[in-house]
Amino acid sequence: MGISEMHMQLLPGDNLLAFDCKDFGPSNISLPGGHCRLDPSDLTLTTDCTSHSVLLDLPTLFLCPLTILTDTWCSSGTLPNASFFKSGGFNDGDHTMRLFASITPTSDWTETSVYLSTHRCVRWFSNRLIDEMASL
Repeated sequence: MGISEMHMQLLPGDNLLAFDCKDFGPSNISLPGGHCRLDPSDLTLTTDCTSHSVLLDLPTLFLCPLTILTDTWCSSGTLPNASFFKSGGFNDGDHTMRLFASITPTSDWTETSVYLSTHRCVRWFSNRLIDEMASL
C-alpha cells in the first residue's frame, strides 16, 4: 500500500482506510498536490512530503493519499456510522482530535488541536466507549 498500517478499517462501499504514525520516517506515497508538512519539533522528519494515510477503493484498487499532520501513535476511536473520530496520540498528536467523516472524491482528515490544547487534556492511549444508543 505504500504506508505502514497501524490502524486499518473496512468502510462501506468496499473502501479501506489505513493510517500510521509519522515518527518512523517517510512513506512511499507522496502527499497530494506536492504539499509538505513542516514541523521543526518532529522527532524524525521536520519536513515530510509523504502521506501517512490512504483510502483504498478495493474493487478498483484506486489508492488516494490522505493528509494527517499530527502523530496518531497511540490514538483511538471509531464511530458507529463508520466515521473515524480519533483523539490522542504522541508528540504533537497527543492533544489533537481527528475526523474522517465521509467517502467522496475530496475526502480527507480534519484535525483540530483547539479544544485539547492544554496539558491537562493530553491523551496517550485515549479511550472512548460507545453505549447502546451509539453515543460517545
